[in-house]
Amino acid sequence: MGLFGCGDTVATETDVGPTGDPAIAFVVPAVSDGVACLSLGDSSDAELALVMDPVEVDIRPPGACGSSAQCGRLSLYVEEVLNNESGVAAISLLARKLADPIHDGSPRLDDGEPDLLPLRVVVTTDFDEPLLDREGLPVEAKLDVMTVPDCDAP
Repeated sequence: MGLFGCGDTVATETDVGPTGDPAIAFVVPAVSDGVACLSLGDSSDAELALVMDPVEVDIRPPGACGSSAQCGRLSLYVEEVLNNESGVAAISLLARKLADPIHDGSPRLDDGEPDLLPLRVVVTTDFDEPLLDREGLPVEAKLDVMTVPDCDAP
């Protein structure tokens, strides 16, 4: 014998994560006098912390996004080469992976432009593709930085 009844149906909503326009921005390093600087110290294998501010996007380890559409990991590119990945809103720049870790902002010999290290952090989905914003552009942040032994040295 089965029991049947009419009762209140409780609908459960599925959390699909953030739904606004996704974006990320650098928090650390801070830009001072128009330039961001990272101190390498004495180590050739320094790991330099970069902290990101994700807006309307969840940063999680690979495979942890589930049904969240605006979700992914941080992928750090240095001179357009993958340097590191992270499942949290901070990522380390791995100096040991750089051909030349020193970029002091002095004019380059070839074009006279400042010697700065170009960084690009992009949100990468579980499908190994860039997460796109509402305009169809990758959710990313770019920053050129000086990398020297001590940013506070004269």
